Amino acid sequence: MKKLVAMAFCLGLAATAHTVYASNTVSTTAVSVLNDDEKTAVKPEELPEPIKKTLAADEYKGWSVRSAALVKSATASHYEVAVANEKSETKTLKFDEKGTLLK
Repeated sequence: MKKLVAMAFCLGLAATAHTVYASNTVSTTAVSVLNDDEKTAVKPEELPEPIKKTLAADEYKGWSVRSAALVKSATASHYEVAVANEKSETKTLKFDEKGTLLK
């Protein structure tokens, strides 16, 4: 009986050590992918028209563009637009070139 309990304990330790190793591998890979993005500043007046139209909608009334950037990766690109309102609240919005808000 003691051998059975000792064996179960050892198997539990081995399974836990393996799980920790696997999660470290995943997070390291995710970080290296994020560093591949290229960010280029864009003047607010140079944003694509569909994005300007989206920002002019009632949903963003009272918000103004503080900065904007085009973010390019190996597989896609999007625009990041930093906006602020008169209460000094800020948001960073991500849009595709068609003016669709991305999550």
